[in-house]
Amino acid sequence: MKNTQIKFNMLTFLTLFLTIFILAACDKDEVIAEAELPASARDFVATHFPEQTISQVVQDKDKKSVSFDVVLDNGIDLDFKEDGTCKSIEGLVQLRDSVIPEDILAYVNAKYPENVIIEWELEGNKREVQLNSGIELKFNINGTFLRIDND
Repeated sequence: MKNTQIKFNMLTFLTLFLTIFILAACDKDEVIAEAELPASARDFVATHFPEQTISQVVQDKDKKSVSFDVVLDNGIDLDFKEDGTCKSIEGLVQLRDSVIPEDILAYVNAKYPENVIIEWELEGNKREVQLNSGIELKFNINGTFLRIDND
């Protein structure tokens, strides 16, 4: 019984130690001032969402990269790379046509005229949009339709 209790205490100690270690090594998120956002990201917001204001900017640092999560006062959530390039836009309402590549917008308007785009994402050399119906469409970087994503 004593051995079992010692093993249990060691296991508890190791679990606690690993949890603290993992949490310390995780990403570091920090709310920052709008002025600290890269100029190209601020320009993107001003160009495509001129009537919105930025509610919050969170800088996400991990060991390999920095990114920025920007929340607008209308609930639109934008993610930017370290250089200010937009990598995703998410909302509960239709995204502005100006933020969707023309070829993808034309495809969606032709094939899904009763739907609107509520999310757009650039991931590597692929683009993805989500429609208000829940359908997710994958495109290559040039805007050529690849498939419906059923993940």
